[in-house]
Amino acid sequence: MPYFGEFSMSYIDRANKVSTQRVQGAQLTAGNIVSQTTNSSTLETATSAMSLGTFKRSSLGNINAANAPVAPTNVNANRGSKFAVTYVDSAGYYYTTQVPVADFAAATYLPNTEDVDLTISPTAQVTAYVAAFQAYVISARQNTVTITKIRAIGRHFGS
Repeated sequence: MPYFGEFSMSYIDRANKVSTQRVQGAQLTAGNIVSQTTNSSTLETATSAMSLGTFKRSSLGNINAANAPVAPTNVNANRGSKFAVTYVDSAGYYYTTQVPVADFAAATYLPNTEDVDLTISPTAQVTAYVAAFQAYVISARQNTVTITKIRAIGRHFGS
């Protein structure tokens, strides 16, 4: 039986508190495990570029990776700071997830909002995250997805 393609990534903040992002991908099969592993690794790299947290562990099906992390020293590296990611599947159903321990400096914002600029002049980190996310993630209804909004939420916004 193929493993369900849930992928989770955990990061620690400067107080050694853990925050985790979970997303769904296609079921793992002999025919797609190489591409799914590559796509999940790319998503992990892109997520890390959007986070001030230290990578702790990831899990894809029964494939686990762990790190012996040292807590970040950046005063803004706390699990209360997140990017709320809203995405829609090809059938029109909306979903959300969060990038843990967000690095608010990794993005540019639409004027007078906390919404990340996805189209006019997105940062390289945002562009890489959106591409990696959309390449790996599928909806609970097994449909492709498109990120519609990323919003900065939590502590220390703008610092």
